[in-house]
Amino acid sequence: MDIHELRDEMILRRGIGYINQEGGVYLSMTDVVNAIDKYKKELLPVIPLFIAEYIERSKSRNLSLVETMNEASSFDNIRIWLMGHINQDRFAKAWTVGYVNEKKPRYEVVKNQYSFTGWRSTDSLHPEWVEGEGILFGKQDAINLAKLVGGEIRSEEDRRETAEHNTLF
Repeated sequence: MDIHELRDEMILRRGIGYINQEGGVYLSMTDVVNAIDKYKKELLPVIPLFIAEYIERSKSRNLSLVETMNEASSFDNIRIWLMGHINQDRFAKAWTVGYVNEKKPRYEVVKNQYSFTGWRSTDSLHPEWVEGEGILFGKQDAINLAKLVGGEIRSEEDRRETAEHNTLF
């Protein structure tokens, strides 16, 4: 897609064009930059965080794409992810044009109306609880911690909905 097609796409689908007195369409530079950034993000491949970190580490070592993909066989999780042909395409595209990190759900540990925020001291096994929002964890870490402290897990999304519900009343 060339710049003229992108402009036409933005005008037709994004509604950011303006019509001047002579009937001509123009775009402000701010609108163009914002629309291109948004449109670009929609086209970027979505990859897991561990793949993004691997790409950044490899680039910081000045490895090429081929060297990076060859080296990937040394890491089980990366090799397994790359076994899918679509993931190889995603990886190459992420390397060349950029990427968006996959958003993984996060969870907090709750007990009654309280949220876990850590331990009272480093040498203690006494959990610290507060009313309100606690620390967010990956699912397995949250499950393990909930078992340890006698709580249960709540997703970040459920926490947000609860907070919105409480502010409405």
